[in-house]
Amino acid sequence: MIRALIFTDLDGTLLDDRYDLVGAAMAMDRVFELGALVVPVSSKTHAEMMLLRAQQSVATPFVFENGAGIDWGDEKPWISGAVDTPCGMQIEGLDYPGLCDQLKTLREQHDLDFVGFSELSAEQVSKLTELSLQDAHLAKQRMASEPMVGLKQAEQVLVMTQALSERGLLLQKGGRFYTATSARQKSDAVAEIISVLQSAMTRPKRVIVCGDSPNDLSMLALGDAALVFSSRPTNGVGPADESLDAQREMKRHLRSTATVSRLVDVCNAGHEAWLQAVISELSV
Repeated sequence: MIRALIFTDLDGTLLDDRYDLVGAAMAMDRVFELGALVVPVSSKTHAEMMLLRAQQSVATPFVFENGAGIDWGDEKPWISGAVDTPCGMQIEGLDYPGLCDQLKTLREQHDLDFVGFSELSAEQVSKLTELSLQDAHLAKQRMASEPMVGLKQAEQVLVMTQALSERGLLLQKGGRFYTATSARQKSDAVAEIISVLQSAMTRPKRVIVCGDSPNDLSMLALGDAALVFSSRPTNGVGPADESLDAQREMKRHLRSTATVSRLVDVCNAGHEAWLQAVISELSV
């Protein structure tokens, strides 16, 4: 029986700089054994997220491309009984070719200086992201969002934000790049899953949300408990001052959010720290 719903970011939260998908999947499976459903929520593509699902003993739903898509799975081994929940993959908003066309038009209209992943080779993406060539190919298999390289100046970011908003689109800041999507964030997908599952189950379940960066803030605010992770690289050097400032601001916001009854600092990242923090929270 599922007694809690856990939504987790990947990079800087469940995953650290080792990028251990096997360890992450084992941690998710262990939490499922304890009665909690773990739903990964990421900016990664569907193809990238399938690598993690392939390592799980119990394949759970996941959110990809910053909330643009949800894959509920086809067999749904994570739920028992005749519970009516969606199946398969669903994508919201503008399709990828249409989104890329919009961005090219805006670039010309506003004389902006950026290139999208669709315009880069897998080799170029690999060099920019430090991904392997194979992983870079997966990162280019996009369905509803477009990372942009070179969009750095504050004035250009403001122009792009406003121009996208006028078209019902959204500019989101990730770890390395700004990404354009339809006006749908991680929190929109998380709220949809919460609504579906809480309605389908006999009793409301506790919601725990894990994240580390500003683009996780809106989904963290949906949790009964918000676990904020501070990544510590393996060389022992802490995060940059900018990241620390961003996390302080996130925590100030979450303390003022009525729905969040518990705010927990987790001073590390990776599946070991994640598992310890989640098990501790489940025992509260």
